[in-house]
Amino acid sequence: MEKNYLKEIICENCKTTYDQDFFECPRCKKENLNGSIKSKNNPTLYINFSKLALSLALGFIIIVFFPSIIQAIISLVLSNSYGFTQENITNFLLNGNVNFSISLITYIIVIVIFLIIYKDYLKYIISFYKRYKNIIYGVLFSILMIGISLLYNYLTSFIPGINTNDNQELVINAIKDNYALGFFTVVIFAPLAEELVYRVALFGTLNKINKILAYIVSILLFTVIHINFASSDITSEIIALFSYLISSSFLCFIYDKYSLEGSYIAHMLNNLISYIMLFIL
Repeated sequence: MEKNYLKEIICENCKTTYDQDFFECPRCKKENLNGSIKSKNNPTLYINFSKLALSLALGFIIIVFFPSIIQAIISLVLSNSYGFTQENITNFLLNGNVNFSISLITYIIVIVIFLIIYKDYLKYIISFYKRYKNIIYGVLFSILMIGISLLYNYLTSFIPGINTNDNQELVINAIKDNYALGFFTVVIFAPLAEELVYRVALFGTLNKINKILAYIVSILLFTVIHINFASSDITSEIIALFSYLISSSFLCFIYDKYSLEGSYIAHMLNNLISYIMLFIL
């Protein structure tokens, strides 16, 4: 028996293939009488399985491995052509201008790939700015998420020997090298690229199979990708892990209930507050 998440239909009018639960053809707008009205609230959850799976594979590979590949190429060039020592190469790669340039290019590539794969659905995806209800809920839940995270971080600050985890420390130092580039990378592009990969693609693909599975995997994967388990300060990493779990859980819930516009706004505000905190503390 064919599983529901694999079922797609072909529009009789324009021959576009799309998920059977989408309420209308995403290209020519021909009504799908068997579609779900719920897809109007969160259309990205109803993108057909093949597109979600493809964007997940490409997006995850790029966002996880592309920066490492670029760094390896730069290291080889600096070492072989310019005689840089390993220490000099490390310092060069950790510089905020270099670090954020690589990250920004990575995020832009991810976003462009998603735009190409989801071109038939773009009208619905980019229309989020008109749906004020989802944006307002995204803001409200982001305030709650940030509040709980700040409370958690405050309470754990009393634990002796706890420091900023490696990922946060790297970002903070890079921002101090270039505040403007850091703002666009951390506050604008990183939240969008990560929401596309971890919520739209990962959560969306697994949601076709089982919603609980989608929550568990997307929450855990988004969390562990920000943790360095090989760190010499593993205690600080474990403390940070629970902080990321809080944020990841909220973002999954917001995306599930209030679509991409809600989770993107929440993610962006969370990063914005962290960015602003650098000037206050």
